[in-house]
Amino acid sequence: MEAAIGDHPDGGWGWVIVFASFLGFFISAGLLNSFSVIYVAFLDAFKESKAVTAWISGIFDVAFTFSASYGVAFSKRFGHRKAVMAAGVLASLGILTSGFTTHVYQLFFTYGVLTGAGMGVVYVTCIEIVSIYFKKRFPIAIGLASAGAGAAQVILLAIYGTCSGGYFVFRAIVIKHFLGDEKVGQATSLLIQVLGIISFFAAPLGGWMRDSSGIYDGFFWLSGSWLLLASVLAAFLPMINRLGKLKCRQGKSKAEDNDVETKSESTDSILSTP
Repeated sequence: MEAAIGDHPDGGWGWVIVFASFLGFFISAGLLNSFSVIYVAFLDAFKESKAVTAWISGIFDVAFTFSASYGVAFSKRFGHRKAVMAAGVLASLGILTSGFTTHVYQLFFTYGVLTGAGMGVVYVTCIEIVSIYFKKRFPIAIGLASAGAGAAQVILLAIYGTCSGGYFVFRAIVIKHFLGDEKVGQATSLLIQVLGIISFFAAPLGGWMRDSSGIYDGFFWLSGSWLLLASVLAAFLPMINRLGKLKCRQGKSKAEDNDVETKSESTDSILSTP
């Protein structure tokens, strides 16, 4: 049984949902952020350039992020359980067929499109269902569920997993805080679509820079600078939010004053009419 939006049990069966979401995050985010582990194996198996092989990751990211919006629509139409099950079948099909590929370009479709699309639906559905079952305890619940992403990355990429695991938690909390319950799924899907577009070009760019210079230093400096800039901008979000609310209140106050003046002038004109 699934809770309706606005009905937050804040416990009970919700903790089972948290555990299920933990497993969903473990698989989906683990595959999304651990491509570097199998990247070396792909290079060794297919003997392609680093730039060409990196397109697998770029296509996976795009399929992952753009499928999120369809996942939200599908879950609202048929339910979160059916959405996750269908996505799991699609992703499993992509992984199984990837084992029979003979060329790196075949992986663009099997691993990039099929697996990426399936995991994208799983990811956004896990976020949305936790937001439906929890309100007061949402930060704790989404933190425990998102720990699946961190656990997968800690196992595969220890340092990176620790840092990005915190990002997964705070991203969901910030979206719910600023936009509310009903827009968690849509906002998350839109956000990761933007990330997917960037990742689509970033992975091949990193491969091209490595092929050109022979080292990854330049790409690490470039990506690190963008992360630092994003962190600085995020620090000003509360102030921007307060300024926006203040302007809204000022606008409403001016509109109310204008209404009062208009009514007063209308009353005066009526009284002054002989």
